[in-house]
Order: sequence, then structure tokens, then C-alpha cells
Amino acid sequence: MPPPSSLVVGPSSLRLAVGDWVQLYIIVTDEHGDSIPGAEVVLQTDNAAVASVSVGGVVRGMRSGLATVYVISGQHRRDIAVAVTP
Repeated sequence: MPPPSSLVVGPSSLRLAVGDWVQLYIIVTDEHGDSIPGAEVVLQTDNAAVASVSVGGVVRGMRSGLATVYVISGQHRRDIAVAVTP
């Protein structure tokens, strides 16, 4: 599998109500701009009490507050600011 050359993630920020969820889109490409099927992608949140993220890229508002979701593939990382409201 070629190394990732680009990581595209969206949306770049989220505003959710408690209980709402959004499916992220995540595209990993090689140096030629071709999608890399099955590329390893790690998803993390810095505040799981406020916003959770599944391995499938679903972000869910858990309680009011702020969090950041990190999407990582190879040497590339994208940060998604998440604001959850009551």
C-alpha cells in the first residue's frame, strides 16, 4: 500500500446539539491523487465526555462543551473543532 500523500476531511468544524451526530467524510490519497482504499485512519477525541467519535467516523454530541476530533493517516493530521450545545 502506498504511503498517504494527502488527507481530506470534512466538515472542518461542527456545531451539534446533544444527541445529534454527523458522519465525517475522509479521503486518503497517494502521490498521484488516487484514493487509497483501506488506508489506516485513526480517529480520536480530546474530550469524549463532550463529543465521541467512532472508528467509522461518526461524531456524536454527548454534552455541552467544546472538543477537538483528530483524524490521522500516516504523517497527516486534520483537526475538527466541535461545539456541542444543549
